[in-house]
Order: sequence, then structure tokens, then C-alpha cells
Amino acid sequence: MGAPLFLLAVLAVSPGVTEYERQSWSRHEVELRLDDRARISFSFLDDRDRPAQLEVTFELAWLQAQARRLGVPRFIMNHEAGRARALQRGLFRVNGELIQPDGPAIVAGYDEVTRPVALELVRLLAAQNRDTRANRIALAIAFVEDIPYGIPPDDDATDWEAGGVISAPGILLEGYGDCDSKAFFLGGLLTALIGANDVAFVRPVGRRHVFNAIRQVPNAGQSFIESGNAWWVLADATGPARAKLGQVNEDFHRFTVEPLVR
Repeated sequence: MGAPLFLLAVLAVSPGVTEYERQSWSRHEVELRLDDRARISFSFLDDRDRPAQLEVTFELAWLQAQARRLGVPRFIMNHEAGRARALQRGLFRVNGELIQPDGPAIVAGYDEVTRPVALELVRLLAAQNRDTRANRIALAIAFVEDIPYGIPPDDDATDWEAGGVISAPGILLEGYGDCDSKAFFLGGLLTALIGANDVAFVRPVGRRHVFNAIRQVPNAGQSFIESGNAWWVLADATGPARAKLGQVNEDFHRFTVEPLVR
């Protein structure tokens, strides 16, 4: 007989979250067991618009500690001494004059969190005898799209800089994410599902937006980019609109493409 469950949170949203949007069928729950493990469940519509549920279990203290890995102390931003090491440890990087979250490092750093979630997606497909590369991609996009959209609270009042990003464990615990948080989360899922060589981040020039792309030959009607002698089919799982692979919700014209593996 399993340990009794105690409900820790149902659709709990942190104070200060803005632009929060959730589909009516989407549901997020975290249940805390007597053994201090958290069972996390998401209800969503799968890639065929059918109700689905994903469940994963983690040690709660470990997951919370993993969530705190992302970010750097604010004072380090203005100090050369120790800054490079602190940024690397906090999954940040220097990009020109900017200090920003390092997408590929975040994906690699949270593999222990995202891989069990990806394996649950595979299990859902296998139970329907549908476990193919195309269906793995489609289901991962549908799952992440149905995670509620929200912009995390401004952390200007704290001494910690996370770049406005919610980490993968943060998404599992809080049950929401904004565009870059979801892109990094989906990047981790896709790395486990199809391999890092076929996954990239895409940033429209002049816009504060991030989403993903998949390296493959595009089908008719799919939006894609040619970069690095490869085709990259766009995958925008920001939500709440349920865009399929190769569909983007806005009219973008110029992009930068950052493959996870160079």
C-alpha cells in the first residue's frame, strides 16, 4: 500500500505573476507524500486533442534545491572577480554587453529533471502504440503549450537574479511558465526524446521572445528556417494557442538560431 497523499497545491500561482492564461481543461497538482516525495500531475490535451494526464514523482527537497540552481547573486554583476565562475554555476553567460540565461547550459543542467518527464510522454505514446519520432515531438509540444502561461514576479527586490526565467523544476512545482522558460523546458524534453543534435532555440530579431526549432525536412505549409546547412522547423509552444509543429502565432521575419549542439 502506497504512502498516504496530502494535497500541497492545486493550480497554485505565486503572488505577482502577470499575464496569466490557462486553458479550461488544463490542471496542475502537486501532492506531498509522507515520505517527502512530491507527485506532480498535469492534465492536458494531447497532440490529437484528447484528454491526457502526465504524472512524475520527485523528492521534494531535491526538486526545490534544483530550482534554486538557476541564477546568480546580483552583486556579482558588477564585479569581475569570480563573475565568470558564478555565471557558469548559475547557468548564465555573457553575450556581448548582456548577461543572460544560457539556454543550452540550462537544458544540460536540468536533464535529471526533464528526462523523467520525457519518459512519461514516451510511456503515454507507447500505451497507444504511437511511439514515433513525429509523435514524440507533437506530444511534447502539446504538453508544454497547455502548461499555463505567466510572467514570473519581478525579482528586482531580491538579491538574486534569475533573468526572469522559471527553471524546469520551477515549472513542475509552480505549474506555469513564460516563453523562454517554456522554450528551455521543451528543449530539455526534446533532447531526451529525439536528441540534442536536432533541437535549437530561435529568437526573432528585435523581439523579446524565444521558442524552439526541430532539425528536419519541413512538410508543405510548415514554417522553417535554413541555418547552418540545415532546415529548422519552428516549434512555438508558448501557448495558450495550440500551435502545431511548423506553426507560429505571430508574423516574424528575421531570426537568430542557436542549436543546442554546435
